[in-house]
Amino acid sequence: MGRPLIDKIAGVVSTYHLAMTYTTNEGRSTKLRGSQKKAQQCYITSLKQPARIRQQPISKLRSLEQLERKSRKRKREEYRREKDKQKLAMENFEPAKKEMARPFPSGEHVTVELTKGDPSRTVKIGKDIDPVVGVHLIELLRKNKDIFAFSADKMPGIDPAIMVHRLNVRGDIKPVRQKNRSFSTEKNQAIQEDVEKLLEVGFIKPCDYPEWLANVVMVKKANGYHQISLHNPNRQKTAFITEGGVYNYIAMPFGLKNAGATFQKTM
Repeated sequence: MGRPLIDKIAGVVSTYHLAMTYTTNEGRSTKLRGSQKKAQQCYITSLKQPARIRQQPISKLRSLEQLERKSRKRKREEYRREKDKQKLAMENFEPAKKEMARPFPSGEHVTVELTKGDPSRTVKIGKDIDPVVGVHLIELLRKNKDIFAFSADKMPGIDPAIMVHRLNVRGDIKPVRQKNRSFSTEKNQAIQEDVEKLLEVGFIKPCDYPEWLANVVMVKKANGYHQISLHNPNRQKTAFITEGGVYNYIAMPFGLKNAGATFQKTM
């Protein structure tokens, strides 16, 4: 007996009394009563009976096991073949050459002012150089003093039409937005000083809607490749957060995986 029948016979059900009042075909009101004792017995009996488990035929189970074994074997073979391909590919590469030691000037040196009387723009040359060669070298340096940049704002940068750095980010990767990390007062001050310097020379700018967001990682490094522009659609991916706000790079920051390759390509 379901709801459609109860609705058809205009029945009124009382689960508490285990009774239902309905209208017969003759139009009379009739009551249908149940037994609470019988209902309890049926309920207890149903709890005692174990649930029916549908057992698979033995032949079908064996077939499934065989399919699983074949699938595992196929995956192992594919993994082994892929490893062999990678091994062969690596064998075609020449062994990496040992990095040569960075050259350092030997002997004593003297400081030369590119503009006489301006100690803020100086270069150093060897003291043991031939006097005649030294005079010509100093004359050459002072003649071309305009090509030397002693501050970031004096570097004109590379025309974006010639070279820009692009970030190779897969489109199906979900952006990561890190929460602001707390630093000591001393580190926050150092971070803010560097941010103000980068803002002043136009290497970074405030970012309102970052796609990616990272915390600052403090590492002592020399200046990098800020003279190369960062591809405009990729700039918001370089956003970083500080106590003073959120910023993103306009110029290519050093520390990126392929920054060195872009710099070499520009050269």
